Amino acid sequence: MYKTPTDLISASIITSNHQKEIQKNILALPQSTRWLIYILFLISNILISFDHGSIPASTKQLYNLVKSDQVIGLFGSLVFIGNIIGSCISFYLINKISRKILLFLSLFFFGLCLITFTLFKQIYFLFLNRILCGIFQSFITIYLPIWCNQYGIIPMTTFLL
Repeated sequence: MYKTPTDLISASIITSNHQKEIQKNILALPQSTRWLIYILFLISNILISFDHGSIPASTKQLYNLVKSDQVIGLFGSLVFIGNIIGSCISFYLINKISRKILLFLSLFFFGLCLITFTLFKQIYFLFLNRILCGIFQSFITIYLPIWCNQYGIIPMTTFLL
C-alpha cells in the first residue's frame, strides 16, 4: 500500500487537509443545524439511559409477572441480541437512507418502544419490545462515532466519543 515513508506522510497530510476542510464545512453550518445535531444526540443518550435502567427498576414487577429469574435475565440480554441484528441492518441503511431521517426514525421508534414496554404485560410482546429497543438503539450507537469522526473538530473528537 505505502511503498516508502514519504508515501505515508503524503497520505496523512492529505487526510489532515481533508479533515480541516470538513471542519470548516461543519463550522459553516447554520447555528440551528448544529443545535439540532446536539439535541438529537442528547435525546438519544437520555433514551439509552432510560433503557438501561428500565429492567433494574422493574425487576420486582417482572418477577411477579414471570416468576423466573432466568426470564428476567433474558429481558436484559434481548437488547443486545437486538443490537447485533441492528448492527447488521444499519450498515445497509446508513448507506441507503438519509442519515438524518434514519436518526429521527430510530429515535422516534426507540422512544415508542420504551413507552410501550411500560404499557403491556404480555410476555412475548415484552420480548419483542426489548429486541426492537436494541435494533433502534444500534442505529444511534453506530452513527454517533461515525458522525464524530467525520465532522468533529480534531481536538474535540475524543471528547465527543
